[in-house]
Amino acid sequence: MDSIGEQYASIAQAKGIALVMETSPTPVVLDEDLIVQILVNLVDNALTHTPAGGSVMLGCRLEAPEAVAWVRDTGVGIAAEHLPHLFDRFYRVDAGRDRQRGGAGLGLAITKEIIDVLGGLITVESAPGEGTTMTIRFVPSQT
Repeated sequence: MDSIGEQYASIAQAKGIALVMETSPTPVVLDEDLIVQILVNLVDNALTHTPAGGSVMLGCRLEAPEAVAWVRDTGVGIAAEHLPHLFDRFYRVDAGRDRQRGGAGLGLAITKEIIDVLGGLITVESAPGEGTTMTIRFVPSQT
């Protein structure tokens, strides 16, 4: 988690966004490259949709038996009617965005697929003008 914060610190600073780390030791045995991909997608989205003067928080903690991580922003937020579709392939909240300005609509679909493969769960809380929180939970395997 700290490496993601380091990776995005200068980007956030250049955009005038505070990047806040709220981590505690959270031992979990998962594919590190896949966890990095998940966090990169979520942090990149948060920074994209948070205006200057806002903040993005990355956090993790152990809530036994689950390992919990989150990315919370004070960005534009997402209307309730879009929330059920966020993880659909090619879905974009703002239909006016094109690939040059807003991606292909695959980032969250890929993120969800990776989380599913790792046996986790992702939830979203958001409201227009209030920001978005993406929370990921992993339960250790019982094998």
